[in-house]
Amino acid sequence: RAFHLRHMFLPICSPAKGVTDDNWGLQWLRIRDALQISDLKHFPLMPAPDKSLEPTRRPVSTQETKMWIQHLLGDCITGGQKLTSHSCKCTCLSFLAKRGVSIAV
Repeated sequence: RAFHLRHMFLPICSPAKGVTDDNWGLQWLRIRDALQISDLKHFPLMPAPDKSLEPTRRPVSTQETKMWIQHLLGDCITGGQKLTSHSCKCTCLSFLAKRGVSIAV
């Protein structure tokens, strides 16, 4: 049972517009197509890079996700803010709560 739960993928949602004028979601999908990693049966949602920075079939680890978030946000991180892979989950839940989405969803 623990093995099954550990490998069960949860549905996700994210606003594709909002922080900037660009639609980052559409850009992300186009890049996945260009890299030939759009098929989720063969590649994870966030594939880990190999030594030459090519996508692999291995998903990014929580430590890699933490480093990626910190790299992306760089100077935007202030004071003692701790951003980790859990921050991604918290952000989605926060978006849903602010929009008044039912807990049943």
